[in-house]
Amino acid sequence: LAKPIKNYVGAAFGSGQQWQSWVHISDLARIFLYTVENSLSGIFNGVGPNPVTNTKLVKEIAKVVERPLFLPNIPKFVMYTILGEMAYILFASQRVSCKKIEEEGFIFLYPNVCLALEQIYASGKKDGATDAFYEKEYSS
Repeated sequence: LAKPIKNYVGAAFGSGQQWQSWVHISDLARIFLYTVENSLSGIFNGVGPNPVTNTKLVKEIAKVVERPLFLPNIPKFVMYTILGEMAYILFASQRVSCKKIEEEGFIFLYPNVCLALEQIYASGKKDGATDAFYEKEYSS
């Protein structure tokens, strides 16, 4: 989502009201470690605690990368024309809970999408092993 926004062609998909769960990669890695170190068993969702709508996510990315959003939302038919049936994922709504891992005592470093995006794009803070990943995937 960030590359089109950085190039002034970003917009939400469809109505923009579809829920999107997200997680900062540092928190995801910490969830894995936490489950192992605390001998937890069962299924834990690797998502952050506050899902957002597609519109909110796009607006927050634009804010952090300091780009305006001026295009209308991208209609479904456009993305289906480009991506075929794979476009389904852009319009599907998912509001996944991380309640189970939080009940086990896990505390997120990035509990909301704003903090996560600021760490990734704006702050210049370094985050150990994830630095190379971010440089490769999100720069330019």
